[in-house]
Amino acid sequence: SKRVLSMGTTLELIDLSSWDGVIGNRDAVNNYAVFMPVRNEDGSYSKEAAWISQGKRVSEGYLPLTTENILKVAFNQLGDTYGWGGMLCSEDCSGYVRDVYKCFGLELARNTTYQMNQPVKKYDLSSVPDAAKAALIKGLPIGTVLFFRGHEMIYIGSEGDKLYVISSVFSLYADGVRRNVRSCAVNTLDVTRANGATWLSQLT
Repeated sequence: SKRVLSMGTTLELIDLSSWDGVIGNRDAVNNYAVFMPVRNEDGSYSKEAAWISQGKRVSEGYLPLTTENILKVAFNQLGDTYGWGGMLCSEDCSGYVRDVYKCFGLELARNTTYQMNQPVKKYDLSSVPDAAKAALIKGLPIGTVLFFRGHEMIYIGSEGDKLYVISSVFSLYADGVRRNVRSCAVNTLDVTRANGATWLSQLT
């Protein structure tokens, strides 16, 4: 109770065949037995047995990296509060992307700069015209991470000429009006930034 476990948290599973099956005066009914990390009063590390409900969004082992699973996990935080640098027990854009991919056993760097410099396949879009950029993005797999300076998002598909992304976003402009979104949200790449440029044109 009262422990916050962010999306992508990994805990050690207890083998109940070598355990008496009781934790906190509760039996192993519809729960996973796990070890939770604990900070002792002297600052040292230890671990305590705990139950994690099987009814929650948990998985024994990492999820298979499929398009369906990427979308399911990405939408788990839809509407959740934006938290810069992990404030408010929430995530900003890079923390959100990192949490999504941790569910598949992939460990990304914490911020956009380091994520962009990880040794993965990437495209330089900084000098690509918008029409060509849109065509390229439409051909990328759902789940591709897109960047512009100061923000990143996950590509979730297209409908007609609309390209859709999901991200933990602080604000965006729609029809010239600033929207203080401050949550995990879905939007198209034709929304604008404060400088009036569309997200699509700013992608690097």
